[in-house]
Amino acid sequence: RSHKTGMVVWLFLGVVNHSVSVTSIMLVGKALAVGMPEYAYFVLIPVINIASAVPIGPAGWGVGEFLYGSLFGQFGAAHAIGVVEPVRTMATRGVALSVLYRVHLMAWSMVGGLLTLTAKDRVTRAEVEQEIARGDGEAVV
Repeated sequence: RSHKTGMVVWLFLGVVNHSVSVTSIMLVGKALAVGMPEYAYFVLIPVINIASAVPIGPAGWGVGEFLYGSLFGQFGAAHAIGVVEPVRTMATRGVALSVLYRVHLMAWSMVGGLLTLTAKDRVTRAEVEQEIARGDGEAVV
């Protein structure tokens, strides 16, 4: 309660973070020619991300794809002009968008993991055990 300025800054940064996330998904969708209008991403993606956070599958896999397919099929069908089966087509495009975006995030996470594993200043298990043995049983962080 005493960090009012911090709360305003953190709230602002949270909104910026979500906006960047939705914008990146929107750009992937444009690259795939999904056919959804820009505002629809800002309505659907936050709902999908919140529902994907329910721990049914690892990292929301499966739940996210189901939601992308369902919501993009339901709300995107009106924007699929000249398509024979618009609901099915938009659902398929939504699932493709979800899979591609998640693979993209996993690839960048792997790069970060490799950088972490190869860091020269990384603390080893032996150093942690040595610190615990020196102290009174607790490592100082």
